[in-house]
Amino acid sequence: MQVPQARVLPTILPCRPTCASSSAPLARGWGATYRRGMAGVVALVACTLMLGITFGLFLCQDEMSRLHRRLRDRLAPPPTVPDGPAIEELARALRRLHGEVRAPRPGTTMARRRGTAAAYEDLLVQAAHALGVPDTLSELREGTEREAERLRLEHVLREAGLVID
Repeated sequence: MQVPQARVLPTILPCRPTCASSSAPLARGWGATYRRGMAGVVALVACTLMLGITFGLFLCQDEMSRLHRRLRDRLAPPPTVPDGPAIEELARALRRLHGEVRAPRPGTTMARRRGTAAAYEDLLVQAAHALGVPDTLSELREGTEREAERLRLEHVLREAGLVID
């Protein structure tokens, strides 16, 4: 009786001792072909995505504009509205009252003079707040200090560009 012998299959690549730890490809020459074929697939996918996005944006213009408006409003809130009247109105009223405070008409009662002066000073304080100028006029009592502060505030407002007289 004969014992069958094992058949030895030919190896495709010679086995090296460092074969398990190296990153050598099992089949040579396939890298460039694989990359060339995949470049076409990647280009096809990219073109399809760009065409789909363009078509989707064209169909959804209203939704996209609403989304843009909401994002714009959330990221940049609308400008704040000033608290008091416009600076032009304040300047007009200050110019109107300035002459009456400096040189009241003959025969004007003391109550009218004080009321005009108080209204003028209130307008000065509002103009100072509108222009961001610090003032202490509203904190002072009647007297020379209040007059000096009013003159100083008029000067500072003129320096800020407000035409009073």
